[in-house]
Amino acid sequence: MSEAARVVLFVGRFEQEKNPLDAMAAYFWVWERHPETRLVMVGNGKLASPLREWAAGTPAPVEILDSVSQEELAWLLSAADVLVVASRNEGLPTVALEALAAGTPVVGTSVGLLPDIVKPGVNGYLVDQISELPFFLERALCETRWATDRCRETVRAFGWDRVAPAVLEVYHEISS
Repeated sequence: MSEAARVVLFVGRFEQEKNPLDAMAAYFWVWERHPETRLVMVGNGKLASPLREWAAGTPAPVEILDSVSQEELAWLLSAADVLVVASRNEGLPTVALEALAAGTPVVGTSVGLLPDIVKPGVNGYLVDQISELPFFLERALCETRWATDRCRETVRAFGWDRVAPAVLEVYHEISS
């Protein structure tokens, strides 16, 4: 990754509910205005082929990676300028917690427990409509000065001793 580039990171399954196509579309909108930006997507799933085809058909810098090791993911999360979470449904997205713990702000849809985690203007932005995603992604990348320590501080209360019971609760709700 170029040090001058501003990096948008998407990490998740390439499936409809995670909405990677809209995440990519939001990035393309930002890239047209800020060509120094780049997108890195990590994951796999049914939408991998359409994502790769779309990325190949544009001059925008997009890198699509299959699953990576935890060490590589930690590096990507700390190297990114913003994590985008475009999910239609979500419980507790641990990747958002991991990004914030790495000091990386999150721009995401206002679903699941993201509103409990993302504090607009402090550690990211939330959108109510997916159509707002490009505007807030641009704001996060180009207009807001983020304090990595403040991002980290906002998730100190979400240590695994608290996260694990919340994840189990979501699984119990799904299985009921």
